Formats: sequence, C-alpha cells, structure tokens
Amino acid sequence: MSHCLRALPVAAATSLAVALMGCGHATKVTGPAATSAVLPASDSAPSWSPDGTRIAYAHTCGTTESADKAGIYIIDAVGGTPVHILTGSYQYPDWSPDGRRLAVTGGGIFTITVGGDSLTRLSSDLGYDVKWSPDGSTLAYQTYDSTNVYRLWLMATDGTRVRCLNASGGESWYEPNWSPNGSQLTHVRSGAGLLEPEVFLMDTTGSGARQITYDAFEDRYPAWSPDGEWITWGSWRDHKAEVWLMRSDGAWGRKIASGLRPEWAPDSKHITYTSSEVWNGKYRLYTMDTRTGESRQITE
Repeated sequence: MSHCLRALPVAAATSLAVALMGCGHATKVTGPAATSAVLPASDSAPSWSPDGTRIAYAHTCGTTESADKAGIYIIDAVGGTPVHILTGSYQYPDWSPDGRRLAVTGGGIFTITVGGDSLTRLSSDLGYDVKWSPDGSTLAYQTYDSTNVYRLWLMATDGTRVRCLNASGGESWYEPNWSPNGSQLTHVRSGAGLLEPEVFLMDTTGSGARQITYDAFEDRYPAWSPDGEWITWGSWRDHKAEVWLMRSDGAWGRKIASGLRPEWAPDSKHITYTSSEVWNGKYRLYTMDTRTGESRQITE
C-alpha cells in the first residue's frame, strides 16, 4: 500500500494531507500543487448532525493561518458563520446519535460535547476515521501498526471492550462506516492481492466479507445512507477525486460530484463532501441533493 495515514501530524503540510485524504496514492490525492510552499487552509471530514441542521468538520490552517485556527468547527447545514469548538490538531469529527457529543481523533480518541466542553480521552491509540454506531454504544476506527498494516477496531464509547477485527495478516482494513441497523460495516481493504483499494461489506465480527467495487480504480471513503438504500464513495478515475453513488448491494454506480469524503444527511437525500478550488487547491465543504445534483458551498 503506497498511501500514507500514519500518526497524526505536526507539520502543516502533513496535517493537511492526513486530514483531507486519510491514506491515498500521493499522485492521486494531494490535490492541486501549491506554489512557493504555500499550503492553503482547508476544511475536511464533514459529519452531519442527527437532526440534519448542522455539520461538524475539521479545519487545518496550512501555512496561511495561525495554528490557533486549526481544530473542530460546527456550521449550519445551509452555511453561515462556523463555531470553533475545539482547537488543535484534531480530526475526523463524528456526531453521536443523540446529537450531544462528537467523537474526534488527535493523538488519541476523544469525545467532546457539541458545545466544546468535557473533552474526554477514551484511548491513546493513534486512530483515524472514527465512526459512532447507530445505537450509540460503539466506536469504529482504524490504526496503522508497526507492520505497515491498517487495523480496524471497535471500542465501547466509554473506552472499554476494545477489539481488533483484523488483528493478524497483511491486508489493510480502514475507513469504516456503519450500516443503518448497526449489523455491518462498509470499509476499504488493500493489499493481499488487491491491485487497488476496494470497498467491502462485513459484519461487526469481521466475518462475512463481500467486495462491492471491482472497477480497477482506487475506491475510498464509503458511507451508507440512513435508509439503507445507497452507498456513496470516493473514486480516483483519471487521477481525479470523484464522488460516486451506488445501490447498497453494489449495483449501478454513477458519478455525482467532483470531491471526496462524502457523508449522508439524515434524510438520505443529501450528502456533504470536500472539494478543492482548482485555482488555489483550497478544500471547502459542499452539500448536494443527490436527486437533482444541485450543490451548494457551505464553508468559505
């Protein structure tokens, strides 16, 4: 696997790459080239609130802002002025099903209230892509271990009952996302004979795996719609980040946007995703109506 998703970064350039891309082929996911070593501030990893009114996301300051601008923000789903609730190199916010807390990563796995209070460390694991189960009892996340393999973990939301779903072997599992009923995880696998990262489904014990993308392109960031009907994911066709949509059984895929890291709204009709501005490489958040294709930029 030639991607990089190692420990959470300190340097701004590495921070942006990890926050926006997770692990990806460098030639496919670094975005437009910055000139004179200027790296723009960017927004990534959006998560929709359970009531559909707000979106949490991570902001990296690049080389154009002071470090105190980095962290976790919340913005209205229609746009507006974002609220900075947590400062520092925190990433991958994910909203709890009751709408009261966010899970985040940043040198460990934490929860925090949506008002920015009571930051609680659950684990010192250098985890990424943390996702809350639909019943609110469990967090799924990934780590990168000393054997250069991405491991997928489940942990109770009080930090107990930690278990690895691929504790052995050389195949990487990462970028988990729960099915609406909590019985399955969609995720990405690479290595072990796969020419490119592909999207899989499995049950929460790590068994019953089924591959659902076979397109010979890098496929990433799968997300299951709350109604269970759809999966959206990112694909690098022609070396461009694109958002694709398919039935949850893997049938009938089509491109719906240029961007990456799609996440569903509670109504299963809208997504939010990250996309770069071509002229300067700055990543911002957008929402889209998946029925009409109408999109709207929500961060500036």
